[in-house]
Amino acid sequence: MELAKAGCPLPDIKVDDPRGPAALVECDRWRETTFRRLESGPRPALVVVASSNLYSYDAEGKAAAWGAALDRLRALDAPVVLLAETPEMGRDVPGCVSGALRHWSACAVTWTRTERPELIRDQVAQGRFPGVRLVDMTPELCPGPADAPRCFAVRGGVLMYRDASHLTDTAVRALTPAFVAQV
Repeated sequence: MELAKAGCPLPDIKVDDPRGPAALVECDRWRETTFRRLESGPRPALVVVASSNLYSYDAEGKAAAWGAALDRLRALDAPVVLLAETPEMGRDVPGCVSGALRHWSACAVTWTRTERPELIRDQVAQGRFPGVRLVDMTPELCPGPADAPRCFAVRGGVLMYRDASHLTDTAVRALTPAFVAQV
């Protein structure tokens, strides 16, 4: 079962939404409904949680909100997987690829974690939340040396991103074995 709402993070992070305050109320309602459904329904066999962390630049506030959300998920007594955020390409990948003919390597970018530090990812990796496992697909998306991994727009003939940050369905299917191996 998938419980998702576009533009609404699972942690209680206030979103600056151009649609106005009603969008915040919608996110709050969705969030609480999601937790209640998980808490009252049959125990899930596995919970996989992922969300963009661009909703706020308050690192401490995000970490606290994530911590509260993860604590609530851990109370379900089911394994929890936090999927690290997908590296951002910083450009419209399909547009770049379509303009690069077969020289798709011109659409690759060098990426480092320092561009997007995430306290909650680091806390989960350090074991701060027992029962929560971090799955990070970055090495699959951006292979290469640790000091200069390259994120490719196309790998093995597969268009990886449908915009600057969202993976294509085909990329997700291609990455599934690596994801399963980490879970």
